[in-house]
Amino acid sequence: MKLWKIRGTLSEMDYGQSTAVVRDLEGRPYLLTVYGTMRRYLEEIGDSDAEEKYMAKDFLYTPWCELIGALIPGSVERVPAKAVAALDMAMQELQVYGPREILTEENPPSMAAEEWARFKLALAENGWNL
Repeated sequence: MKLWKIRGTLSEMDYGQSTAVVRDLEGRPYLLTVYGTMRRYLEEIGDSDAEEKYMAKDFLYTPWCELIGALIPGSVERVPAKAVAALDMAMQELQVYGPREILTEENPPSMAAEEWARFKLALAENGWNL
């Protein structure tokens, strides 16, 4: 099944609610639902002052507008620096590909080819494609 992607920033997230507003680079807002570990990740980033909070990301969401992942662009085109995704249907386990810690630099290097391949394999195993 196809995942949809929007590049933008998280402009609003209601704590205690399961919704997030993502604003793309052209300015259109998207209201997405976010659950489980993906929600906890976004709350953790939102509470920090790390560079990762302010970076434009490629947000991945399902046809049902459920946010399931985020790709943080890296220095190499089409290979992100970091991928964070809750790919299981219950969204109980957050998978991190690339550096595990919160990114603190403005233009991070892209993840290793092996990590990128591992992420794409995990997508395929869960029935998703970009």
